[in-house]
Amino acid sequence: REPNNANAWCFWGIAMHDLRRYDEAISAYENAIKLQPIFPIAFNNLGNSLRFVGRVSEADKCFETALAQAPGYFN
Repeated sequence: REPNNANAWCFWGIAMHDLRRYDEAISAYENAIKLQPIFPIAFNNLGNSLRFVGRVSEADKCFETALAQAPGYFN
């Protein structure tokens, strides 16, 4: 891992999500966002992982943030 690389954290989150290790994915996406606050992909992926652990309202806020950061993101 590269602890100061937001993209590396995001890719780690994707890997953890794919392994159904959702809590680790959430942590990875949160680290990515701390390093790079404007990161619609990380917010969207964080939302997906949050939904899998039942944190729906938090997930929806992440999706809203992703959309606010990149208005055409979901098209």
